[in-house]
Amino acid sequence: MWFITDQPSEKHDISVKWVYRTKFNPDVTVFKHKAGLIVKEYAQIGGVDYGDTFAHVARHNTIRLLIAIAGQLG
Repeated sequence: MWFITDQPSEKHDISVKWVYRTKFNPDVTVFKHKAGLIVKEYAQIGGVDYGDTFAHVARHNTIRLLIAIAGQLG
């Protein structure tokens, strides 16, 4: 459920844009069309629109590698 509220005076609107991408097969035939709605990051002000820029993202291969190294080193 959504509620319409007033925007705080110290905040400003950040616009978004659609990004379209076409994925191809190795034989150059179209595999699928992808679309994504993204925020225009260059319009953001640090400390006002966001506080932290680090995202906790890790691939499974990286986690497995770190566990393997830790197991070998004891």
